[in-house]
Amino acid sequence: MKKMYQVLMAAAITSTAFAQSQRLVMVEEFTQASCGPCAAQNPAFNAVLAANTTKATSLKYQTSWPGVDPMNAQNPTEVQTRVNYYGVNGVPDAIMDGNVYQGAPSGVTNSTINTRYGVPSPFTIDLTHTMSSDFDSAFVTVNVTATQAYTSNGTLKLHVAMVEKEIIFTTPPGSNGEMDFYMVMRKMYPNASGTTLQGTWANNDTYSATFNVAVPTYIYNKNEIAFVAFIQADGNKAIQQAALSNPILIPNDAAATTVSGVGGLSCGTTINPVVTIKNNGSSALTACDISYQIDNNTPAIFNWTGALASGATTTVNLPTINVTAGSHTLTVVTQMPNGTQDINTNGDNEVRTFTISSGAGVQLPLTNNMASSSFPYNNWVLNNPDAGITWARVSTNGGSLKYDCFSYGTVGAIDEFIVEPVSLTSLTNASLQFNVAHARYSTQYTDALEVLVSSDCGTTWTSVWAKSGATLATAATTTSAFTPTTAQWRAECVDLSAFAGQQQLFVMFRATNGYGNNIYVDDININSNTCPTSINETAVLNNVNLFPNPANNEVTLSIDMVQSQDVVVNIYNTVGALVYTSNEGQLPAGTQLIRINTETLAAGMYTVEVRTANGRSVNRLSIQH
Repeated sequence: MKKMYQVLMAAAITSTAFAQSQRLVMVEEFTQASCGPCAAQNPAFNAVLAANTTKATSLKYQTSWPGVDPMNAQNPTEVQTRVNYYGVNGVPDAIMDGNVYQGAPSGVTNSTINTRYGVPSPFTIDLTHTMSSDFDSAFVTVNVTATQAYTSNGTLKLHVAMVEKEIIFTTPPGSNGEMDFYMVMRKMYPNASGTTLQGTWANNDTYSATFNVAVPTYIYNKNEIAFVAFIQADGNKAIQQAALSNPILIPNDAAATTVSGVGGLSCGTTINPVVTIKNNGSSALTACDISYQIDNNTPAIFNWTGALASGATTTVNLPTINVTAGSHTLTVVTQMPNGTQDINTNGDNEVRTFTISSGAGVQLPLTNNMASSSFPYNNWVLNNPDAGITWARVSTNGGSLKYDCFSYGTVGAIDEFIVEPVSLTSLTNASLQFNVAHARYSTQYTDALEVLVSSDCGTTWTSVWAKSGATLATAATTTSAFTPTTAQWRAECVDLSAFAGQQQLFVMFRATNGYGNNIYVDDININSNTCPTSINETAVLNNVNLFPNPANNEVTLSIDMVQSQDVVVNIYNTVGALVYTSNEGQLPAGTQLIRINTETLAAGMYTVEVRTANGRSVNRLSIQH
């Protein structure tokens, strides 16, 4: 994953921050992994900080509210000391140089940083650190020099903090969907109250301090350990100067960054995984072991050799693996970089879940009321591309599937689940029935749900149902996290007759997050019945006809519109592939005629679907040339 902050790599084991009378602006933020507004505001805030690394440094305090945050749980006391110091009572809360600005992160801009950067500092701070050979200890040196006479407003303190410059989770540690965290405070020395300095300084006065500290066991990635120091006057909370000592890379460190060639859905008896390894060490990587394991079987070892420069990546084709039908987990782990013990295991593991489908689908009917908590169910597939919030089974309505758009700050994220395949062999009719519940947060946020089907094991997908925003909603708009009552569910039916005869049909539910409110799906039922005529369909579409039928080079579609609506026309072939689509725009009430050129369509049977926001109609069409 691309870093928001550039790591400055040292050739030796010592890292040195610049020391000069020029001010380095200090930006602190109080944030939290379960805070929705934090997830919404932090990306832009982090981008501003990343664009100003020569002018400002930062320190992030992960607070204990409003929900779960493991980074706070690892050091809650020192975070709380800084919370109390500033009187913080809500997150996110950004503070520039102690008293220059306090408020929403959006108030920290290129302009405000430039303005503060232009204010001279009365001090320089020379901050350096080294690491022990096993990276279990750090040795920090701070040299402070006054560049002018200075008298403090209240007690003057030197604060030194260990930070992890970047923490990347594979799944969100809290409920807001954030997985990337930057400049996270991990420990302060000697504590969060700092070291008391003299209050009055003459020009060229100096102060030196050293800290020999153990690396906390909760550090996620030793390659990301950095140190921040700053001088702050307690009287008015003004920060006079700051400094940063950048991370030092472990010499030998290999990581697995991605695994491809293993999709969520596969058909066959083998997989061919491809793993991308990265050299996170400072020395060239010439060898490492790659362990790969299916489920709880005995791991196999692939011995990789090559020449990989620091920071570089390469792909490795693992041997073909034989697998059986069903759901599986593949675990890939990098080990023994350059033949040495890996002292930094962060990023070594990559895990992929996948399902191998059998040759035929299950016989209808297929029903699931989500009563079992063991989701994803056997032979179902859960696709979660960004490893963020995804579909989860909850107890609502006696068991249902929930997509938490209320907490998910990653707008546009797509998450899918695929039902085990069904067989439509020897059938002429089929339908999908399910219940859905959704409430909007406001008209500003639009979430979406779509149903797609595939008859070629996921190579291509055809959309057969889609609703979003107000059309998807089953309850009134609410700014609280939505949990449906019994009366707030709506029954939906999707005609699958166009796919009759297929030996293996997959049905996928795809949710698109708009950071609005929760979506629920329950009582999935795929059967050999036709959809009953619904109120929504007859309320908008009456007397949908095709003529001539059979058709040759042109067919006319006649629609009696009860009210003005946007209309989309889709034509599917006998295997369910979309062969024609046309957005007719908004058609007025009354009888409307749509002429469709069919000369490019091969002779055979087709399904013509007329879709509006409130309903759909399906008709069979024969083409004869």
